[in-house]
Amino acid sequence: MDGDFQSIFSEKNVVSMLLFIYANKKVKESQLTEIVPNYYTSVKVVNILADAGLVRSWSEKVGYTIRWYEITDLGTQAAGHLYEANNLVKQQS
Repeated sequence: MDGDFQSIFSEKNVVSMLLFIYANKKVKESQLTEIVPNYYTSVKVVNILADAGLVRSWSEKVGYTIRWYEITDLGTQAAGHLYEANNLVKQQS
């Protein structure tokens, strides 16, 4: 029964990271630490989102390598529902 309620959204910082990328549409890897201060943890969290198909990532070489993360259509749908749920709770406070 416990497995029925487990999701990636149970993981620490996943919802906050998804909403951050949703709000910004596209972010550099270095910006992820605005949500999760530890760089390695922030990359771990965004990789959970990428593995679930909620964000996609790619690298650009411009003298140095920049890693980008962008919300997918599925991520936009999921984040939109989470955003609305969060707003409902805020209205009750």
